[in-house]
Amino acid sequence: MITLRGGIITAVILLNIIVGFIQDYRAEMTILSLHRLSTPVCKVIGDGRVTSVKAESLVIGDIVRLAVGDIVPADLRLFDGLNASMDGALLMGEFLPVLKTPHTILASPDIPIGDRTNMAYSGCSTSQGRATGIVVAIGMETELGKIAQLLQEQDSTGNRSPLARFLRRARSSIANILGLVGSPLQVKLSKFALLLFALAIPLAIIVFSVNRWDVQGEVLIYGICVAVAVISESLIAVLTITIAVGTKAMARDNVIVRKLQCLKAVGSVTNICSDKTGTLTQGKTIARSARIPGAGTLTVHQTTDLYNPTSGLTQLNELDWIVCLENATWAALGEPTEIGLHVLAMRFDFGKQQVIETREIELYTGNPFDSAIKKMSVVYRNTAEHVNETYTKGAPEVVIPCLSLSQGEAQNIQETADRMAGEGLRVLCIAYKNTTIDQEEQISPRSATESNLLFGGLVGLYDPPRVETAAAVRKCQMAGITVHILTRYHIKTAMPIASEVGILDCLTAIGKPGELVMTADEFDKLTDDEIDSIEDLPLVIARCSPATKVCMVEAMHRL
Repeated sequence: MITLRGGIITAVILLNIIVGFIQDYRAEMTILSLHRLSTPVCKVIGDGRVTSVKAESLVIGDIVRLAVGDIVPADLRLFDGLNASMDGALLMGEFLPVLKTPHTILASPDIPIGDRTNMAYSGCSTSQGRATGIVVAIGMETELGKIAQLLQEQDSTGNRSPLARFLRRARSSIANILGLVGSPLQVKLSKFALLLFALAIPLAIIVFSVNRWDVQGEVLIYGICVAVAVISESLIAVLTITIAVGTKAMARDNVIVRKLQCLKAVGSVTNICSDKTGTLTQGKTIARSARIPGAGTLTVHQTTDLYNPTSGLTQLNELDWIVCLENATWAALGEPTEIGLHVLAMRFDFGKQQVIETREIELYTGNPFDSAIKKMSVVYRNTAEHVNETYTKGAPEVVIPCLSLSQGEAQNIQETADRMAGEGLRVLCIAYKNTTIDQEEQISPRSATESNLLFGGLVGLYDPPRVETAAAVRKCQMAGITVHILTRYHIKTAMPIASEVGILDCLTAIGKPGELVMTADEFDKLTDDEIDSIEDLPLVIARCSPATKVCMVEAMHRL
C-alpha cells in the first residue's frame, strides 16, 4: 500500500512536469517562428547612396528611408514624405493607420504621441506612402524602450533603513519558501496546502498519542501515512491538465499561451483596460449620418453587415426605407473611408460603376488625397453634355472655404459639421461643380479645380462596435470586472462608443463627469495620492500615451 501511494505521488509529479514542459516548449517554438518572420533591416541614406543596414547598428543622426511594409527601426523626425501612414498598434494599441505630415511644426512639446504627425516611432509599420526621417532616439531611449523601462522598474529601496531592508528581504524569502508568491491562484493553492499541512500535524500527533508515544518504525510510518492521506495528490495533476486543455482550446483561436501560470492569473482579473479601434469596435467605417441640401438629414442604423448596402434601416427625415436582407455575401477591399462612402451611395443605386455606365462619363484627371491639405478631388468628363464634372471631399474646415457661399451660409454648414463631430462622427464635406470643356482645354492646376465649388452635403462616418462587445462588457460587469477604455482618440469619439457598449452609464457620467472621463493630460498631471483619492478610476481616458497606460495599471495595483 505504501509503495502504491508513493508510486502514485511520483507519477503525479512527473505528469505535472511533463505537461508543463510540453506546453512551454510548444509556445516557445511558435513564438520563435514568429520572431524569424521579422527582418530588422532598414534603408539608410549616406554618401549619396541607399544601403541596407541592421536596425541595431543605427546611430542618432542617420537618415532612414521608409516605404510600404517597412518597420520603423528607431524614433524618427520625418522631414520628407508623400501620403505616408503609420500603423502604431504596437505603441498606441490602435491599429488604424495615422497620416503623417513631415513638414508640420508642433506647437508644444507636450502634444500626445498620437498627435505628433511629424514623427515615426520605433516598432510602427508603414502602411501607405513613403517617408524619410532622421534618427532622434535609439534603443531604450525610444518611446518603445521607455515603455520597457517603465515595465521593468522596481520599487526603490535605497532610502530605506538597514532594518527595513532586512525585514523586507526576510519577508520576501519566507513568502518564496511558503509559495505565497505568483498568481492569485498559486497563492490560494499554497495557502490551501499550508492549511492541509496544519491539519496533518494534529493527525500525526493523535496517532503517536494512541501508541503512548512509543514511536517505533511501524508507528512512525503509519503516522506519516495518515498525514499524507489528508493531501489530495491528484489536485495538482487535475489543475495542470485542465489548464493545458484550456491553452489548446485558445490556440485554436490563434491565442498563444507562453506560460501556464498566465492562465492562473486570468481567473482573478478585476479590471480590463482596452483600446477602442479593432478591439471594442469592428475597425471598419460606415456612413451613419448625412446632411443633404434640399433633402434633409439621412441616417443609417440597425446595420448587421457593414459592406452590404441592403442591410439595415435608412431614414431620410421621417421617411423610412426597410430593406430585406438577402443571402448574398458582401466583401470590400480598399481604404475604409472610400468603402463607407461607396456603401452609402449603393443604398440609393448610385454606385460608382453604375453611375459611370448610366451617365456615360469617364475619369479625366484627379488630385489624390494629401494629408497636408486634407482633401482630394476627381474630374470626370461628360462628352454628351460637353462638361467636366469635379467632385471634391475632405475635412469641412478646408472644403468649406472653397465653396461659393456667403459667410453666413458657410458658418451654418460649419456649425452643423461641429454638431455631427460632437456625436463622435468623423465628418467629411462633399462639394462639386460643372465646367464646360471649352473652358478647360488643358488640365487646370489644383487650386483652380478645387475653387468655386457647390455644397454637396456632409457625411458622418464612424467605426461601429462589434456585435458581441456589449454582451461581453455586460458579462464582465456581472462577474465584477470593470472595463476601461484607454484610447488615443478624442473624448468626443471615445464617449459615444463607451456609452453604446455599456462601459459608460449616462446617469453615472453626468454625476461624475470629471472623474469617469479624462484626457491623458489631465490624468498624467495627477500625483499618486490624488489618483488614489479618486473614488472610481476613470472609465475612459482619451488621447492616451503608453506612459498613461502604465500609470493607470499601477494605480489599479495600489487599490
